[in-house]
Amino acid sequence: MTLTWYDGNRRPPDEVKALIGNRPLSDQGSLYIGTEGVLYSPYIAPPVLLPAEKFADYKRPEPQGDNHYLQFVEACRGNGQTSTPFAYSGPLTEMVLLGCLATRFPQTTLAWNAESLKITNVEEANRFVRREYRKGYETEGL
Repeated sequence: MTLTWYDGNRRPPDEVKALIGNRPLSDQGSLYIGTEGVLYSPYIAPPVLLPAEKFADYKRPEPQGDNHYLQFVEACRGNGQTSTPFAYSGPLTEMVLLGCLATRFPQTTLAWNAESLKITNVEEANRFVRREYRKGYETEGL
């Protein structure tokens, strides 16, 4: 799989934009390009399968689960688990944040050690992993 991340003023090239036809390219969102078609997921809008003719009869599954925020509160109260527990969402968030960090070091492979939470081959990158708190605001473990 190839992942290409566009951030800030970097925008997809015209050949990628052409895959969504005459739809406007959202300021935020995702575009998944597969061998059978394209899934375009603009920010705060329903995802679109393309080419539209090919997927015209596709029926999206009904959303599952309860209200996300209610699930979180109930899990905090000890009443069950969320549909996306920290065991899942933690590593997902880690991957997304590493993608953001990688945009600061173009054309550089960053070696990530998940156990130590450090970039092992570009020391300069580690300053973006953890923040330095002002004196008096330090929190042990962060």
